[in-house]
Amino acid sequence: MGWLDFSKKKQIEPEDKSVPLDVECPYCQVPLGKFPSRKGVCPHCQKTYWVRTDPFSRERLVLTEDGVRKNEEQQFRYQLISEFKRSLFNVIGEDEFEKLYQETKEAFVKKRGKAPLEGDLMWSISNKMILLSAKSRDWRAKTGMIYWAQSQFVYGEGKDYAYIREKDFELELKFLRETGTTDMVEILATPNSCPECQRFDGKKFTIEEALDQKILPHKKCTTEPNKAGVGWCRCLYVPSLDHLG
Repeated sequence: MGWLDFSKKKQIEPEDKSVPLDVECPYCQVPLGKFPSRKGVCPHCQKTYWVRTDPFSRERLVLTEDGVRKNEEQQFRYQLISEFKRSLFNVIGEDEFEKLYQETKEAFVKKRGKAPLEGDLMWSISNKMILLSAKSRDWRAKTGMIYWAQSQFVYGEGKDYAYIREKDFELELKFLRETGTTDMVEILATPNSCPECQRFDGKKFTIEEALDQKILPHKKCTTEPNKAGVGWCRCLYVPSLDHLG
């Protein structure tokens, strides 16, 4: 899955903070006695159980085979949220992010009476960051980084992220127009882009055409499709050298 292939890079390992003193077999519910340290076989029902850690609560668990599959999904989501959080953190720095994190979390609790899910919290923070970035001198760069992080998160969840990238490209095109940089852009694909993206490589459009048609990201991109079959389009708009201001 490319940038989301966590098997190819060091994962963020959750710290085990809660290890029960005793536990029941996840199949027959007969007590196993001391909490097992690894995979084993229940002496009562003779079924194999696995020992894993809940990535969010840090609780140690004894699971069935089906429970292991669900835990792996949770592990993936934990890594996805951690990557999202790290990307946002890199935009504004530790102090500002921690302040925004606490403020947003407290607002959630006050409004709903309970702590938010970490993914929901990160999404709310990212939207606040977009509003705040409009006040900064380097607003275009910061906003682009936030939209990119949001797009990767939604893509990793197995959903269509195009509407987020469209917002980012719209800002970019308007920025080029308003600064007088160019009135025409060219689409730049990558060497490993899918055939659909390669088909548009080098094609030129006026800024108005690009805004009206919402060409990028390509809706039919097939590069590394997620669970929804949505590919990760790597194409970019670049100013046409023949039409620089």
